[in-house]
Amino acid sequence: VAAAVSADGSRIAVADASGKVRISDVASGAALAQFQSVADPVDLAWNEPDGTLAVLSYNTALQLWSVS
Repeated sequence: VAAAVSADGSRIAVADASGKVRISDVASGAALAQFQSVADPVDLAWNEPDGTLAVLSYNTALQLWSVS
């Protein structure tokens, strides 16, 4: 499991072992987005200026997702 909070603290992204990523609003807990990414994610990182979420897997595959 990997997780990352946006720079402004308003959103959290959580990826499970299968690579399913869920982005939620921190204040309300409401789901904002959900998608299938790489299996065995080990890290997530937000790039706030362009609204990208990076997902890195155990086997070093990297995916960039536009989530703005």
